[in-house]
Amino acid sequence: MAQNFDWKTFKLFLKKVIVFKSKTSFIYINADGWEEAIFFALKKMGENPEWRLGSHEKGADVKISKFAISAKAGKIENGHLTLSSYRLTRYKNIAEMTKFINGEINYDFYLCCARIRLGDGGRKYSVFRVPSSVFKPRAEGWKKYQNKNGDEAGWQYIQTNGVNARIVRKMSNQLWMDIPLKLCEELFSVSFSKNELGSDLEQIFE
Repeated sequence: MAQNFDWKTFKLFLKKVIVFKSKTSFIYINADGWEEAIFFALKKMGENPEWRLGSHEKGADVKISKFAISAKAGKIENGHLTLSSYRLTRYKNIAEMTKFINGEINYDFYLCCARIRLGDGGRKYSVFRVPSSVFKPRAEGWKKYQNKNGDEAGWQYIQTNGVNARIVRKMSNQLWMDIPLKLCEELFSVSFSKNELGSDLEQIFE
């Protein structure tokens, strides 16, 4: 996967951006903030990245000549990386939704920034690289599922590799994926105590 790319330097620069963002804000790194972090790390490396802030286009978020990235901010729960993806209300049925999902893979991998709340009120970020091929549904594999009240809530897909996907109706038919951590390559992690989060903000008053 882009063997001629300097992953060591990329991880170093990306970690620096995460540290900067975490020490200048109490707010966790969201999807746009994560795209920004990737962009500036690649820019510092001289890779001339392409990124259009706020475009919300489907597929790749950040591109360089060597690869294209789908940037995701997510959570780790019960041994899975949970990610949100497309909203699919424009499509009439599950066959059309599936065709769209499989047809929008114009990126090489997901680059995910997953947050974990620590017991002391601090926060941990783990960065994962996940192959773009991790989820390839078939239309006939989706099953309708119900919420706790017995109402129809959407569709669920359990893939043989353990990926559990849902299309949630009340969220504009948004696609969610729970990906087993064994399918994700952790690049690095970094933790912050409660006191470290936003700690540099006070400096502007000095």
